Amino acid sequence: MTSAWPRPRLRLILATVNIVILLLPLAGLGLLRLYESALVRQTEAELIAQAAFVAALYKAELVRQAADSKLDLSRYGRVNPVARDRVPRWQPREARLDLASAPVLPPVPDAMSGPPADALAAEAGARLMSILQDAQRTTLAGVRVVDYQGVVVASTGAELGASLLHLTEIASTLEGRGTSTLRERLPQQPLPHFTSISRGAKLRVVVSAAVVEDGRVLGGVLVSRTPRTLGEVLYHRRYQLTLAAVAMVMVVLLIAVFTSLTISRPVRALIQQSGRALRGETGAVVPLAYPVTLEVEQLSEAVAEMATDLEDRARYIRTFASHVSHEFKSPLTAIRGAAELLQDHPDMEADERDRFLANIGADAARLNRLVGRLLELARADTIPHGGGQHGGGQHDEKAVCDAADVLQRIGQRGGVDLKVGEGECRIAIDSATLESIVASLLDNAHQHGSGRAGIACTVDPRGAGVVIDVWDEGAGISKENAERIFQPFFTTARNRGGTGLGLSIVKALVNAHGGSIELVAQVSRTTFRMIFPLVAHQ
Repeated sequence: MTSAWPRPRLRLILATVNIVILLLPLAGLGLLRLYESALVRQTEAELIAQAAFVAALYKAELVRQAADSKLDLSRYGRVNPVARDRVPRWQPREARLDLASAPVLPPVPDAMSGPPADALAAEAGARLMSILQDAQRTTLAGVRVVDYQGVVVASTGAELGASLLHLTEIASTLEGRGTSTLRERLPQQPLPHFTSISRGAKLRVVVSAAVVEDGRVLGGVLVSRTPRTLGEVLYHRRYQLTLAAVAMVMVVLLIAVFTSLTISRPVRALIQQSGRALRGETGAVVPLAYPVTLEVEQLSEAVAEMATDLEDRARYIRTFASHVSHEFKSPLTAIRGAAELLQDHPDMEADERDRFLANIGADAARLNRLVGRLLELARADTIPHGGGQHGGGQHDEKAVCDAADVLQRIGQRGGVDLKVGEGECRIAIDSATLESIVASLLDNAHQHGSGRAGIACTVDPRGAGVVIDVWDEGAGISKENAERIFQPFFTTARNRGGTGLGLSIVKALVNAHGGSIELVAQVSRTTFRMIFPLVAHQ
């Protein structure tokens, strides 16, 4: 039983299962890594907003202080080399840090001594100090405001009046370019409380923003904070993660069930069928209804075919043994009875003794014919199917003959009507075996009183092969007997010495050479039709 739908191969099922199992942890790691990068970018975006807000406050204080001091800011600060063209009104800044590609710089170095801060910047920074320190309680971000010389004028730490010009972030900021970098966290800093955002973080996100007015850089803002770590996020999402773990377990269970249904269950069904067959149950092994995979389907069909063949062989052997014992028992019983009579009556008349001895000889001859026929049947049954071929469908030239030539030789002996079609009739059987098969069919016809017999050989134009008909115009075969004529030991001529093995041997030889034989129902003739595959020239 072959399904109309293509079945997957077993190796495809196993490969798919292994790939899915492999991808589960990899996908989890990938998602965690992506989420960790998302946490960094989230922190960067928050710091960009804070830096922009602090820069706006600082610039507003500078403008107010300059107005109070009647100072012209058009000559204050540094020329902004980035703003050569007209600066657009909207200047959005995206978070772009990525753990996979962004370099991690060393920890932020300590501030250094430098020139004194600009007086205007120092005054503006002093007004921001309390605001920055108050906001740090909520944002947890460290903020430093520098003047155009890189000197800290406002800070949430203790760097007031020190120089940060040696920082790459400040150097780029004073040139008009805001930066976003990743730096290592200072190892000597103590770990914060467990629920803190920065607990266990090994990185700090550092964001800088330039304070720009009318094409000049008035100063810069440096904001830093450690991002939220996966441990902290996972702790706060422990319930959702528990559900995800349960879902993962369910996926693994579904994979196990899928593997069981596609592999284990069909194999167990085959094992159960084999066990029933071992216990002697006939017909127990059949093709599986749901083999799922192609290999299991092929295995199921092969095992079922093998079991059927073994059951047929066992049935054939039992029947064959019964027939053999019956066929041997009759002549042996007659021989034994005649021998006992000869032993018990030594004074038996010569004519009667000769009659008993003749019976013994006839029965012995019958046993000899029976043994010879059994040997022929055994040899015919042991020939591999398609015995005239090598593996791969290549024909052996020694086992190929032209059926027309063989039948012509038989017809030359006389007593047979012969009709052979045109062209070569090459079939995969040796000439001696074909001649023996046709001779056996003709002998069978003569034993049943045929007055006329004939042979016809043609090549089927429909491509069926070479058709050989052996016919006779004898007494015919009844419908009941026609169903049994190829069974071993079945004969209607037992009183004439028939063994009932002739047609069985013919059928075995024809089948062994890739052909077929059947009895064709005709009104006035008994015809045995054999069909052999046509062999083309190599």
